[in-house]
Amino acid sequence: MAAIQTAATTAIPMCAPSRRHQTDWWYYNDEVREHNHRVNLHRKLYKKRPNPSNLRLLQEVVARAWQVSLRAKEDKWLEWCATFSQHTSLGQMWRSVRMASGAAPPRPAAHPHPQQEAERLATTFTSRGSSDQLPLHTRRTQQQLQPHRDEAIREAMEVADMTDRPFSLQELQQAKSEKCQDLGLKISAEKTRAMMLKAADPAWQLRV
Repeated sequence: MAAIQTAATTAIPMCAPSRRHQTDWWYYNDEVREHNHRVNLHRKLYKKRPNPSNLRLLQEVVARAWQVSLRAKEDKWLEWCATFSQHTSLGQMWRSVRMASGAAPPRPAAHPHPQQEAERLATTFTSRGSSDQLPLHTRRTQQQLQPHRDEAIREAMEVADMTDRPFSLQELQQAKSEKCQDLGLKISAEKTRAMMLKAADPAWQLRV
């Protein structure tokens, strides 16, 4: 069963990594897990039967688990320090310090190779959306209609529209004043006009 779950996890990665965070993740091992399990068992036992004997037993188990965790933490830290050298980057050292302080580990990417996967999907999408996938008679029809479509676009570009005219100075001044009011700024009409002229044409401002 474990082999099936491992194969499924490898072949079908999780869409969103778990947000659960344990502060002991960076030194957690089988020995720490075993002693934590014992602490949970004795805690449940004391909760069911709260007597001095169970309390003393729980305290001893907790103290032992604490010692095991400290030893595992120290061993892991020494193992990290042994890998440091003059070539170790400052960023790597700070990452180790953050992990030792109990900070959350960096979240893995949703895909092990995101760049390659993105390029593959883009290529697949482009190939599937290409006109080469259409039937032959459809592609011939498109080729026949393409000159007429290009001509229609050129004619539409040459037709004048009421929105093609440039903004007047009054419209720019009104828009600037409304924007300044929204921001809570007080700018005089003369300064607003000068700012508009400067933004539109600095040489024009010199002639005013």
